[in-house]
Amino acid sequence: MVVIDLNNSRFESGYWNGLRQPAFIFDIRFAKNAIQRTSLEQYDHIVEALLPKREAWVHPQIVRQHPLLSRLAGTSMDILSAAGMPIMSGVNALQVHRQDGIHWLLGLSAVSANILAPQRAISWSARLLDFLEDGREIAIESLRQDLQRLIEACKRRAPSGANTLRFLQAAYEEDIPWRHVANNVYQFGWGSRARWLDSSFTDQTPRISAALARDKQACAAVLREAGLPVPRHRLAGSEAQAVEAAQVLGYPVVVKPADLDGGRGVFVDLREEAAVQKAYAAARLLSRRILVEQYIAGQDYRLQVHQGEVFSVIHRRPAYVVGNGVATVEALVQRTNRERRQPSADHLAEQARKAIMIDHEVHDWLQHQGLTLTSVPADGQRVRLRGAANVSAGGTREEVLHKAHRDNLALAVRAARVLRLDLAGIDLLIPDIARSWKETGAAICEVNGQPQISRHLLRPLLSRLVRGGGRIPVIAIAGGTLPVDSVRATLVSELLIDHVHVGWVGAEEASSVAAGDQTADCRALLADPLIDALIWYLPAKRTPVDGLPFDRLDLLILPEPVMDSATPAQPATDWLRQLSAISLRVWRVFNAIAPDHEGVTLQALPARLAQLIKARLDTPFKSEPICPAE
Repeated sequence: MVVIDLNNSRFESGYWNGLRQPAFIFDIRFAKNAIQRTSLEQYDHIVEALLPKREAWVHPQIVRQHPLLSRLAGTSMDILSAAGMPIMSGVNALQVHRQDGIHWLLGLSAVSANILAPQRAISWSARLLDFLEDGREIAIESLRQDLQRLIEACKRRAPSGANTLRFLQAAYEEDIPWRHVANNVYQFGWGSRARWLDSSFTDQTPRISAALARDKQACAAVLREAGLPVPRHRLAGSEAQAVEAAQVLGYPVVVKPADLDGGRGVFVDLREEAAVQKAYAAARLLSRRILVEQYIAGQDYRLQVHQGEVFSVIHRRPAYVVGNGVATVEALVQRTNRERRQPSADHLAEQARKAIMIDHEVHDWLQHQGLTLTSVPADGQRVRLRGAANVSAGGTREEVLHKAHRDNLALAVRAARVLRLDLAGIDLLIPDIARSWKETGAAICEVNGQPQISRHLLRPLLSRLVRGGGRIPVIAIAGGTLPVDSVRATLVSELLIDHVHVGWVGAEEASSVAAGDQTADCRALLADPLIDALIWYLPAKRTPVDGLPFDRLDLLILPEPVMDSATPAQPATDWLRQLSAISLRVWRVFNAIAPDHEGVTLQALPARLAQLIKARLDTPFKSEPICPAE
C-alpha cells in the first residue's frame, strides 16, 4: 500500500517560504490518516542504524504537525548531508487544503534544477515507510548497500572539493546570496557585485597561471627567472635516473610528482639510494613525471595571498608525538588520535584534522631515529612520524600571521604577482617565519593556484572577494497609478551620468505578463555583471508570490490603496503583511503618491531613487528590516 503519495515536484531557484537558497518543492498527500506505531518505531531504528549522525534539520513546528512529514523531511536531509550537498537552509513546509484532502508542500534545500538529489533522497525515504507499513521484511544489509549506492550517486553531483561546500556555507553565514552556474562553478552575490568561484579558482584566476602553478618544474623555472629562491631539481624517468639526480644534487633530497597538488606522493629528507628508489616507485604510481629536488632544511609554512596581500600564514608540521617517559610510541599515537577527535575553537592554536595512520613511512621514520612502535620516548622528546608536513597525512597546522616578518610576506606577494595569480598558496621553507628570509635563507618549494582554504579563513576571504556582501540595491514598485515610463526614463538618465546601470523589469516589457516570467527576468538581471541595481515594477492587482528571485528589498514603493469594481481596498499594511508571510525582508517603505515622512513626492521620486541607489552602492546597509523574516 502506498502511504505517501508524491504527486509532483517543482524547482524554485528563488527563495521559497523563507528558505535562503534554491529548493525543490514536493506536493505530498498521505493516503492514511495514521500509521502503525510499530512501523514508525521500525523506521526510526533503521534510519538511526544507517544514518547515525543525524542533525536537527526539521523545524519543530513540522514535527508537531505530522509525524510522517517530519520523518520524511529529516531522513531526506540526512541523506543529502551525507552526500555533501549544500543544505544550509534546511527544510520547510506548508499545509494546503484541496478537494481530495490535505496536501503538504515540502521544500528541501537544493542546488539546481538539473541536480535531482532531493528527489532521490525523498523517494528512498518514502519507499522505506511504505515497505514497513505493508509489513514487508527488511534486509538491513541490503538496505544499507542500496542507501550507500544512492549517497554515492548524489555525491557525484555535489560540489566537488572541500573548498566549494565551505564557501557556500560561509556565504550562508555571511548572508551572501548564491546560485549554481554550471559544473562546479557557483555565483556569489548579484549583478555587478557577483563573483564566480570554482573551488578556490576565481573568475580572475588566469588559466595560464593556474596551469603553470600546477607544473612544479615550470613554476620553479618562472620563479627562478624572476630572482626568487627555489630549490634545484631534476626530472627522473626511472629509478636509476632518480638515484643519479640525487647524487648530482647531493643528499638529502626530495622525491615528488611534478604535476600533483595536496602533498600526494611527496617524500622528503631522503638520505640514501635505497630510499630514493623506494620513493620513486611510490610516486610513480601517481604520476609519470617525477622530480628529484634539493632538500631545504627549515620549517614549512603556507602563506595565503589575495590581490597583493597575505591574509594567512599557516605553520605546518609533519605528524609527530611527544614522549612522556612512560608510554610507547604506539600508545602515544593512539592518545594523539583520541585528542584530535575533540574540536578546538581556537584557530590560532595548533590543530590537526586527520588521525595518524601507522604505515611503512612511519616505520621508516622511527627507524631513522633509532625507535620502534614499542619504544618509550623520553619526557618531552618529539618523535617525527612522517616526512611531508601534510595535514591530510596527520600533520598539524597553526596560524602564525601575527609572527611573520614583513620581508617574508613581501616574498610571498611577489611570487603570486610574478605568476599573475590573484589567489595563491605559497609554500615557504624557512628556519623561522619571524626572521627575514634575506637573513636566514629560504626557498619557495611550491605555489598552489587552487589553494585549500582553512575553515577559519573562508568567511573573511569571501568578504574580501565579494564587495558589500554581494548585494546590489533592489527596489519594488507596486504599480497603481504611478507613471512608470516617466519615472524610469528620468531615473535611468540621471544614474547613467555616474555610470550606474539599472536593470528594470516590468509587465510592459517582460517576456510575458506572467509573474513567473517576471521572476525569471529578475533572475537574469541578477546574473548580469553589468547591473548595479534592480527595479521590479508589479501591476496594481498583482500580489507577491512565493519563490521570489530575491530575499530582501531595499525599498518598496506603494501606491494609494487600490480601488476598482472587482477589488476591494488593499491598504499598504496588507502588502507588508503578505511580504512578511513569505519572509521577504523590506528595509524601507514609502507611498509614491502622498508625501511620506521624508517628504518624497511623485515629482521627486526619480531623484530620490537615484540618491538611494548611489548611497547603497557606496555603503552597504546593515539596518534592521521593517518586515523581518519569520
